[in-house]
Amino acid sequence: TAMTRAVSETYQRRIDHEGLTLIRRLGRPEDVGRVMATLATGDLPYTTGHVIAVDAGMLVPRF
Repeated sequence: TAMTRAVSETYQRRIDHEGLTLIRRLGRPEDVGRVMATLATGDLPYTTGHVIAVDAGMLVPRF
């Protein structure tokens, strides 16, 4: 939207020039949706009590 365009452009510049994310693009709603859909299936019964970061590797340490 027009309201978030400036923020999106700022983050896209950081992704392009600073490698802010490993995937090199902003997240999309379907990126989160796929994770939620997988969790909702119950196919991950041994996965409990975790925080799942859907962040394109933004939290991965870079040395």
